[in-house]
Amino acid sequence: MNPGIASNDLTTYTLAEKGRSLKVIWNSMLKLPTLGESTVGTSQRHTVIQVQGISPSRPWDGLQRFAQKEYSDYLD
Repeated sequence: MNPGIASNDLTTYTLAEKGRSLKVIWNSMLKLPTLGESTVGTSQRHTVIQVQGISPSRPWDGLQRFAQKEYSDYLD
């Protein structure tokens, strides 16, 4: 793959062979691809990767409800 034009954090890589091609746009800040396009003959596939936000909760924040156990919690 050959690197193309870099724009801020994005770099475009392309690969072309007989009857098929591949294009990937790489985000160096996120360290993941943000777009992938592949073409074989007349068929084309287009994939867009989007980053979704996550909640800022930490795993140990949910442990307060387990601070005190009842005897019935241990019964099957």
